[in-house]
Amino acid sequence: MKKYQILPVKANDENSKKPLFLKSVEDTYVIDGDDESGANALRDKNFCDSDILHFKADPKNGKLHRKVLLKFDVSSVCDEPIKKFSLRLFGVGSQDPNGCAVMNVYEVDENAWNERTVTFNTVPAKGELVATANVGRSFNYIDISNLVKRKIKAGQNIVSLMLSGDDNEPFHVKFASSKNEGADGPALIASYTESGFTTDIASNDSTETVWSYAAEMVKEWCADWEEILGKGDAPAEYVYEKDEEYNKTVDVTRTPKKPYTEMRTRTLDSIIGYTPVKDGDIKLDEYGGYICDKKFNATGWFHVEEKDGRLWTVTPKGNPFFRRAMVSLSPGGEGRQNTAVMNKCGTKEKWAELETDHLKNDLGFNALGGWSAIDALSKVKEPMALCHIVGFVSVYARENGMNNSKGGSTTFVGGVMPMFDPAFAEFADRRAKAIVTPYADNSFVYGWMSDNELHSELKLLDSYLMADIENPWFAYSYAVAWTFLRTVTGKENVDICDVTDEYRKLFRAMVYNRYFRVVASAVKKYAPNHMFMGSRFLPGCYRDEYVQRVAGKWCDVISLNYYGAWAPDSELMQNIQKWSGTPFIITEWYAKGMDVQKKDPRLTNESGAGFTVRTQKDRGYFYHNYTLKLMECKGCAGFDWFKMWDNDPDNLKTDLSNRNSNKGIYDNDYVEYTELTDAMRVVNKNCYKLIGFFDSDKTRSN
Repeated sequence: MKKYQILPVKANDENSKKPLFLKSVEDTYVIDGDDESGANALRDKNFCDSDILHFKADPKNGKLHRKVLLKFDVSSVCDEPIKKFSLRLFGVGSQDPNGCAVMNVYEVDENAWNERTVTFNTVPAKGELVATANVGRSFNYIDISNLVKRKIKAGQNIVSLMLSGDDNEPFHVKFASSKNEGADGPALIASYTESGFTTDIASNDSTETVWSYAAEMVKEWCADWEEILGKGDAPAEYVYEKDEEYNKTVDVTRTPKKPYTEMRTRTLDSIIGYTPVKDGDIKLDEYGGYICDKKFNATGWFHVEEKDGRLWTVTPKGNPFFRRAMVSLSPGGEGRQNTAVMNKCGTKEKWAELETDHLKNDLGFNALGGWSAIDALSKVKEPMALCHIVGFVSVYARENGMNNSKGGSTTFVGGVMPMFDPAFAEFADRRAKAIVTPYADNSFVYGWMSDNELHSELKLLDSYLMADIENPWFAYSYAVAWTFLRTVTGKENVDICDVTDEYRKLFRAMVYNRYFRVVASAVKKYAPNHMFMGSRFLPGCYRDEYVQRVAGKWCDVISLNYYGAWAPDSELMQNIQKWSGTPFIITEWYAKGMDVQKKDPRLTNESGAGFTVRTQKDRGYFYHNYTLKLMECKGCAGFDWFKMWDNDPDNLKTDLSNRNSNKGIYDNDYVEYTELTDAMRVVNKNCYKLIGFFDSDKTRSN
């Protein structure tokens, strides 16, 4: 690998000066419409404190419904040689039937309004039409250079704008306002070049530049993407549910402060035509695989095979394996949890033996989920299938001061994932060697997960393109993004206004292609016989066709954390299999019961992403409902329940999403929630027979 070292940009060179971002000094919206009472009160209302700027026409009668007003102060750039001004708006939502709306930008009198008093009845008249653009979700860029330059030339420091639309076209786009702390508010991007990006980023090697490295990365991506597209769609069936099997209702809410909704729920005893197993009906090998007449290759390692349209993971003995894992299986942290474990078991080693026996032989689990005590649990006589989250880019970013994660997910400074840094590949190799190598010969290892929940929204390309290159951390990412945009547009003088959602999707896929290429190769280098399980996708990625096609190239099994669904969506599961051709596992999901407050009122269930239900029995019903759907899907290879322990309110070292909720199968005194685990036991022990039953029932798929 060539060594690259970034030189500082030349501040006196216009081609090296970074764009300036001028935030709005005032922004609001006004409404022309009736409130629920039918009065015109909304026309007299001011919305200056809203974190959303609503831009909308009424779809019922075509009447203009909402207008946005913006002001920018350009006094700081009056003496600068600015070549281009682009209005940037971040769309946080869109209800337009076509996915975007036509927006007109008008100049308005700056003295005719201010954000704290303006209403629809006092909104200024439209002035000159400045620009027209299509707008929607993510970042939108509109060139308004002519207006801003004219204002500066006239000695005027304030640019005042109105965003309006065609009265005949229904639309509704929601932009982030300057009061929105979670998103990018309105801004003017002032660029020193017509194209909007700097070009003088060099290395200390006079023959190699960051730009030549970026060209290598884009060339690598183009070759990989062509190969990926050549594979086409994989066979995948749609799971059809039987309405009559939903024999129960459960009261469900996302958080305790919101109203409960009755959710129709299916349990094992409602499956039409199915007879549950009896003790001794199911024989398992030492890895937890099903000893039956369905035979696969006995390779000595866990691996993936397809049979009759179903994607199986297979044990080293050649038997089918459907993963049922427990996340965070550990003897607890400091405090109550660990004290309770030591009082009951005496040592960590004894705990590992007893807990493995209980989960594997009594409750029917067969694997460890992430964040488990793999060191102790791998040393028992017949471990459950092992896995571990290595922590590649999350740790790399943290060691360089660029991981700003505050919860369980992984976020990065500037929204830039440093996948293209040459140093990242070297780091990944060192980390895999240190963590993976000690287990390389262990046949009980199911596989390795690389990271957890990497935040990579659709605006990822925008974040790279607008990165601050005075920070060496961003130089490679910046150069790769602009080289990518030049390549896909076919334009040398590419501009940020050329960005489209299609390019954003392609670039996100390119980022993951590089990431998976690096981390999967590192894992396979030091443990060539173990499976690579991906990075525990968030929704934006597991619902994205391009990212899933990339994952199918590099992952043996795709891991994803799937919340917000009482039962997994059939179309989504079919799409993941169709796009990737690879089995998936759900590596996080759970429900919380409000009855835990009888013992510990501090467990308010306000944190975390799982559903809230009333009782532990309801949690068990959810377990049935969720897992039955997964077993029906031929692309699903298993699931990981989150998690072993409840949150410990006394442990202030955890992030806020893990402070006050009933997530575990044990409370903080190591007392089991038996109403929940009784439900788990029934489903887990019927797993293999259920899958065979579902596969034989042709009314459930096509």
